[in-house]
Amino acid sequence: MVRIVTNADDTLIASVKAGEHLFREGDPGREMFIIQDGAVELQKKIGDSDERLLTLTAGDFCGDQGLFPATRMPARRGPFRP
Repeated sequence: MVRIVTNADDTLIASVKAGEHLFREGDPGREMFIIQDGAVELQKKIGDSDERLLTLTAGDFCGDQGLFPATRMPARRGPFRP
Protein backbone atom coordinates (compact mmCIF):
# COMPACT_ATOMS: atom_id res chain seq x y z
CA MET A 1 0.00 0.00 0.00
CA VAL A 2 1.40 3.39 -0.98
CA ARG A 3 -0.05 6.71 0.13
CA ILE A 4 0.22 9.38 -2.58
CA VAL A 5 0.30 12.96 -1.33
CA THR A 6 -0.12 15.72 -3.92
CA ASN A 7 -0.45 18.54 -1.38
CA ALA A 8 -1.37 18.99 2.26
CA ASP A 9 -5.11 18.71 1.52
CA ASP A 10 -5.05 15.96 -1.12
CA THR A 11 -4.13 12.40 -0.06
CA LEU A 12 -4.87 9.20 -1.97
CA ILE A 13 -4.29 5.67 -0.73
CA ALA A 14 -3.38 3.37 -3.62
CA SER A 15 -2.23 -0.20 -4.06
CA VAL A 16 0.65 -0.83 -6.40
CA LYS A 17 1.24 -4.34 -7.73
CA ALA A 18 4.62 -6.05 -7.79
CA GLY A 19 6.48 -4.97 -10.94
CA GLU A 20 4.64 -1.66 -11.33
CA HIS A 21 6.55 1.62 -11.16
CA LEU A 22 5.52 4.60 -9.07
CA PHE A 23 7.43 6.85 -11.47
CA ARG A 24 10.43 6.75 -13.77
CA GLU A 25 13.65 8.71 -13.83
CA GLY A 26 13.04 12.08 -15.53
CA ASP A 27 9.25 12.08 -14.99
CA PRO A 28 7.84 15.40 -13.81
CA GLY A 29 7.29 15.29 -10.06
CA ARG A 30 3.77 15.87 -8.80
CA GLU A 31 3.42 13.62 -5.77
CA MET A 32 5.10 12.42 -2.62
CA PHE A 33 4.83 8.71 -1.83
CA ILE A 34 4.70 7.24 1.69
CA ILE A 35 5.27 3.49 1.82
CA GLN A 36 2.75 1.85 4.14
CA ASP A 37 3.37 -1.80 3.32
CA GLY A 38 5.82 -3.82 1.23
CA ALA A 39 8.99 -2.42 -0.33
CA VAL A 40 10.02 -0.13 -3.18
CA GLU A 41 13.42 -0.12 -4.87
CA LEU A 42 15.13 3.13 -5.87
CA GLN A 43 16.91 2.57 -9.17
CA LYS A 44 19.03 4.85 -11.34
CA LYS A 45 20.21 4.35 -14.92
CA ILE A 46 24.00 4.22 -14.91
CA GLY A 47 25.47 3.56 -18.34
CA ASP A 48 23.44 0.76 -19.93
CA SER A 49 22.17 -0.77 -16.71
CA ASP A 50 19.68 0.02 -13.95
CA GLU A 51 21.46 0.12 -10.60
CA ARG A 52 19.57 -0.39 -7.34
CA LEU A 53 20.47 2.45 -4.98
CA LEU A 54 18.35 1.49 -1.98
CA THR A 55 15.16 -0.22 -0.87
CA LEU A 56 12.38 1.68 0.87
CA THR A 57 10.04 -0.08 3.31
CA ALA A 58 7.03 0.79 5.47
CA GLY A 59 7.37 4.27 6.96
CA ASP A 60 9.84 5.48 4.32
CA PHE A 61 8.92 8.12 1.76
CA CYS A 62 10.10 9.26 -1.64
CA GLY A 63 9.19 11.82 -4.28
CA ASP A 64 9.04 14.66 -1.76
CA GLN A 65 10.83 16.86 -4.32
CA GLY A 66 7.73 16.32 -6.48
CA LEU A 67 5.83 18.71 -4.20
CA PHE A 68 7.95 21.57 -5.55
CA PRO A 69 7.09 23.07 -8.96
CA ALA A 70 9.12 22.17 -12.08
CA THR A 71 10.99 19.28 -10.45
CA ARG A 72 12.03 16.16 -12.36
CA MET A 73 12.54 12.83 -10.64
CA PRO A 74 16.26 12.06 -10.22
CA ALA A 75 15.77 8.27 -10.23
CA ARG A 76 13.16 5.58 -10.78
CA ARG A 77 11.09 4.02 -8.00
CA GLY A 78 10.19 0.41 -8.63
CA PRO A 79 9.51 -2.33 -9.18
CA PHE A 80 7.24 -2.60 -6.17
CA ARG A 81 7.43 -5.74 -4.05
CA PRO A 82 4.71 -6.96 -1.66
